[in-house]
Amino acid sequence: MAKTAGFYLARDWRPIFLAPLLSKWAMVFAAALYPSASEGLGRRFQKDTGTRELTWASVWTVGGVALAGIPGIWASAAVCLFTLSFAKFVLRRVPGFTGDIYGALGELSEVVALTVGVSVGL
Repeated sequence: MAKTAGFYLARDWRPIFLAPLLSKWAMVFAAALYPSASEGLGRRFQKDTGTRELTWASVWTVGGVALAGIPGIWASAAVCLFTLSFAKFVLRRVPGFTGDIYGALGELSEVVALTVGVSVGL
């Protein structure tokens, strides 16, 4: 619902383009830098994600943010800060990331990107 509301408030293609891009980058960032909690799909995702994948995800994300302009920079900064805060929150409670936690990070990152994007005129 938040995704749809963000699109109608902005009346632009940039939020719909940028929010999923930033959320996928947040998941790759977390998988590359933080440990996994247990065996499962999250462990497979984390095991197959390294600096090469993070570099490519960052290159594509910077390109997308450049297309979105200054509001895109604000949205990407907000998602980056949210990802760091979310990881700190998670790692205080469980020993690492699971597939469900990666999914939650992706969804919440989209909401953050849409909210900030609409707030600053994306």
